[in-house]
Parts: sequence; structure tokens; C-alpha cells
Amino acid sequence: MSFATKTSALGWPDSRFGGPYIIGHRGASHHAIENSLSAFKLASELGADMWELDVRNTADGICVVSHDDDLSRVFGVDAKISELTLSALQALETALVPTLKQVIALAKQYNSGLYIEIKGDGAGLTAWQDLTEAGYSFAALGSFVPAQVSQLAAMGCPYPLTTLVRVGDDPFAQAKMAAADAVHLCWERASDRPDNLLTVTLMDKAREENLPIFLWHEERADVIKAIMAMDVAGVCSNRPELLVPYATSPARPSDFAKGPEVVCHRGINKLAPENTLPAAQLVFEQGFDWLELDVHETADGAMVVIHDDTLERTTNGTGAVAEKSLAELQNYDAGSWFSPQFTGTTIPTLAEMIDLANAWNKRIYIELKQVDPAKLLAQVEEKGFLDQCFFWSFDWSLIEQLRTHSDKANIMVRSLDYLVLSQAMDAINATIVEINMSEPDVNDKVAQVRKLGAQIMLCYMGRDQDMLNRMFALAPDMVNLDNPHLWKEVCHRAKFAYAGKTTAE
Repeated sequence: MSFATKTSALGWPDSRFGGPYIIGHRGASHHAIENSLSAFKLASELGADMWELDVRNTADGICVVSHDDDLSRVFGVDAKISELTLSALQALETALVPTLKQVIALAKQYNSGLYIEIKGDGAGLTAWQDLTEAGYSFAALGSFVPAQVSQLAAMGCPYPLTTLVRVGDDPFAQAKMAAADAVHLCWERASDRPDNLLTVTLMDKAREENLPIFLWHEERADVIKAIMAMDVAGVCSNRPELLVPYATSPARPSDFAKGPEVVCHRGINKLAPENTLPAAQLVFEQGFDWLELDVHETADGAMVVIHDDTLERTTNGTGAVAEKSLAELQNYDAGSWFSPQFTGTTIPTLAEMIDLANAWNKRIYIELKQVDPAKLLAQVEEKGFLDQCFFWSFDWSLIEQLRTHSDKANIMVRSLDYLVLSQAMDAINATIVEINMSEPDVNDKVAQVRKLGAQIMLCYMGRDQDMLNRMFALAPDMVNLDNPHLWKEVCHRAKFAYAGKTTAE
């Protein structure tokens, strides 16, 4: 049977966003421990259709999920999976290796596909058995070793089978040896870009041979953009969120509005330490519109980005931000509290954040903490960034001072701070009104602000999908979110529903 015949018989769903399947390589392995339950869960939240994972058997024949047999690289444990029983493996507290059955159970919760690479001998058969016993059909099996694939094919495996192809190997000869239904080109480390290697001749032959093409993990934005537009079945990535902006099928209406602009609260703070350059970089890489950040003034008058008045929560320093010089602050580690991956991350300056936003042609929502509004405004104007940002503060006196220094500054007010919405706007000539989704009469407030002519920003810091859907339905100008990665599917589902309605009409 062909790949298409098998996937149809198994009832595979289409990709969530209409283009090639987005496959989280070992889960979202850039952000979490590879092949872990947390990495797989995060991959789905970041937009992945499938999880790529590696399987091998324990000494007592239980299928577990790990790229390496040796546990030293990932977990620092001097032991081998193939020499341990499952109970002995699970007794190693620092080696959190899930069983395939655990991963299947999680995949059912997320309706995620399992793109399984067979590592150890015999793991293909045990993986097939586990999938069958669980009644899970959204899965494929593959290997670099043709014999491991052809063995399954000869036994009538109903799951799609793929052969993984290294640089320099003939994908079609290898597919024939493996009796594979698809080829997976592991060409991310080739001397040329994968999109250049996918020649017309190669693509035409793949279609003639009825062999869909999958591509191994890719994180380069320009390459992702190119390959996601090609006739490939799926693309792996350590960072599946980078593929989502390019995942919409060309058959969908390209002129449909993407929905409200997204404000990312303290950056992508679930994947990187809040209010740092890495968290800001993720905002723009993922295609979001606004970075929200907090500004304090140092003892020597510099503008730095940090939320708290003191250093303890988000750095290895102590004391008040306002009592430190810029040089002192930039000696502190603002990343290791979040993850060892971010050790050495420093407290950024506002100037650095503006430069980053300018490089991506994006914008910033600036919250004033302990700062001189005149100095802050002067720096923003010096950078030519006034039109690309808006301001707000819990300290109303700072906003009043800001307005006295500029009648052009874009200022936000919160509806919950006023009994009458028109007063919220008139008090400071505000151009944006934020409405928190926890407020009563949200729908009425949205209608009022719309009549008053201000921009509407809805604020929600939670994860509830129904609430996010409600926000989208209210059609605000902006949404201020703590979990912006969950917003993408809301927009795409709305987009596809619109496309279907238009087609039907």
C-alpha cells in the first residue's frame, strides 16, 4: 500500500494549518529536554502536528523513548538502556526516560501524530505492538537502517513506513531496499541548503515513485520559509513554532486578515526568561506584533528592562535596581533562574530592545516602572521610535508627566481604572484602552470603546482555549497575552472556518 492509502485507512487528520505536517523533533527539543513528556506537550502547544521520537528496548523488552542507548549525554548517568530492565531504568531518578506507552497516552490527549524513529534492534516490532494495543492510528515508523523498515513491511505493518536518508545516499534506492512508503531526507547539515537540493528532477521522481518527502530538522528562518512552500509532506524542527507562520496551504485565501495584533507580555516568557533579549527575539521570530516590557532607571540614569524594583526574583543579584549602575546590573545573570540554557543572559537596556524591534520592523509596549518619563521619552525619540510604541504605568503621575512632554506619544489606559470609559480616554488623550477579560460586561465595554474611536486591547494571562476563542470573536485591535503560542491555533481555526464558509457560498 502507498503512504496515502495507509494514512487514509488509518484516518490520519490533515495538518492543523493546511500545509505540510509540522513535526517537533524529539518534541520541542530546543526548549525542553529532548524526548521528554514535557517536550512533546510543549511541541503541540507551539503548533506541531506530530512528535518525532526515538525508540529502543530495555533489557526486558519494553519500548522506551530515547535517542541514545547511553544515558550520559542527556542525563549524565553512566548506564545503558539496553542493559537495564524498565524497573531499573525508572529507579534512576535523574534519567526521566518515558515509555512509548506513556507517550501514546499523552498523544491521545493532544491528538498528536507520532513520527517514530527506530533506534535499537527489535524496537520497531514492540512500537508497532504498543500502538496496536493502544488503538492509536496517527503514527508512522521509520529508520536509517533499511532492514528495520523492510522487516515491518514484510510483516504487513499497517502504519506508514519511512526510510531516513543521509547526505550522499540515494533516497530512491534506499526506499526500494526498505520497502518504504516515504523518504525522509536528513539534509540539514549538507553543504547546500535543503531547498536547493530538492531539485525539480528529484521532486518529479518522488512523485513518479509515489514517495512523499519529509525533511529533517530545520531551524533557519529563510530555509523554513522556502521548504514549507514546497511539495513536501512534513518538516521536522527543534522549534516547531518557527514553522507555523509558513504552514498555511496556498489553497487558503491569502488575503484573509490574521486577526488582532498580538502583544507578548514580557516577551515569550514561557520559553525564555522574561524581559530579556532571548524572550524578545522569540516574539519576533514567531511572527508576533508587539513586545511588552518594563523599564527602570539605574543609579547612573540608564534605562534597563526588568519588571521588579529589586533584583532577587529574576537575577542572581540583590538589592534595588535604582541603586545600581548600568555596569553593575549587567554583571548579573538574568537567565539561569529560568533554565541553565540561559545562563549568562544579562539585563537588557531599552536601547537594545528598540534596536531589536527595529531590526524586525516590530513594535513595543513600554510600561514605566521607576523611571523619569522625560528621560525615557527622550531616548525613544532619539531612536526615532515614538510611532512604534505606546506607554502605560501603574503610577499615574508618570503618565501625566509623559503627556506634558509629548502630545504625540501613544498612551494606553485600562477600563477597570475608570467608571466611565470616555473619562479614561479624555483624562490623558489615550489612543488605546485595555479591557481585561475578567471584567464584567466585557462585550459592552468593547462596543463603547469602539464608538469612542480608540483602539481596543483585550488582556488575558491564562491558557483557557474557550476564553481565547471568545477574545477572537470580539474582534479587538490587539490582545495582550502571557501565552501567545496558544493564540496561533485560534487564529488559524477561525481563518479556516472563514475560508470554508466563503467556498460554500
